[in-house]
Amino acid sequence: MKTRRTAALILSLTMLFLCANSSLAAKNSREPDITMEFIDNMLDAVAYPLIGTPYELGAKGPGAFDCSTYISYIFKYMGVSSVSGTSRQLAGNTQWPAVNDISQIMRGDLLFFGSPEEPHRVSHVALYLGEGLFIHCSVSGEGVAITDFYAFYYYEFFIGARRLINEIPSGVEFGIPADMMTYAEEAAVLMSMTGGDYRMASVPTSDLGSSWAVVYEETGGGMTSYVIE
Repeated sequence: MKTRRTAALILSLTMLFLCANSSLAAKNSREPDITMEFIDNMLDAVAYPLIGTPYELGAKGPGAFDCSTYISYIFKYMGVSSVSGTSRQLAGNTQWPAVNDISQIMRGDLLFFGSPEEPHRVSHVALYLGEGLFIHCSVSGEGVAITDFYAFYYYEFFIGARRLINEIPSGVEFGIPADMMTYAEEAAVLMSMTGGDYRMASVPTSDLGSSWAVVYEETGGGMTSYVIE
């Protein structure tokens, strides 16, 4: 009888130990909540430092990315593995609310775009920064870069967005400016975001006003850039 009681006690303690460890493992494996603070920290820790990393289809980083692997990489770097997949898979992930009205877009949203060849089929993903700007890995030659929503074909082929942030903080600004910012305004925003070292690529010389005395031309990799110092 004593042996049975001892065995039962050992079994009970073992089950209790396993349940406790299972709960602890589940707690430790839980992904961080995606908040505005999380987005800000991610941008500073990994997204901005990767600016200039080249584009390569299928590359998973950190030496090269495509548009979706860049997004997956920066979130996984911060402990979030659920934000992963191709641009089409991310766009179709219904765990995040769809935001299809440009006036409701906010910082931290994933933006999805089509292409001139297939305007209604998602083929590109980016992370919206606010102020009409987004960060992404571009196939156009820039690689990881910050781009104006109205640049190139992006505005014309915008399909929609997904909201990753569950709790919207007070004072957040919604929407994308109706008019493209002047290059001077854009430069000021980009400098504040990246610590003053962001390079604006392919800015036509004719668009540089006389107030751009701090801008100089440099040539690298066959592309003319204008650097704000």
